[in-house]
Amino acid sequence: MTYTTTRDGTRIAYQLQGEGPVLVLLAGQANSHHWWDSVRVDFHPVRSTLTLDYRGTGESDKPDTLHSTE
Repeated sequence: MTYTTTRDGTRIAYQLQGEGPVLVLLAGQANSHHWWDSVRVDFHPVRSTLTLDYRGTGESDKPDTLHSTE
């Protein structure tokens, strides 16, 4: 698991797999990166895939503060 940190200090988990140009796979906001588990490997012969866990989902931090999708 790899993390990046937002300006307010929240850690966001992301996963980069495969080789080649990056294809960003975004799940619905209430889902974690696992939403893509059954299909992401299909892209790997020609693309890398980048998935993430939105704030409050999956392996990302779940702060008790208000936030938006901005």
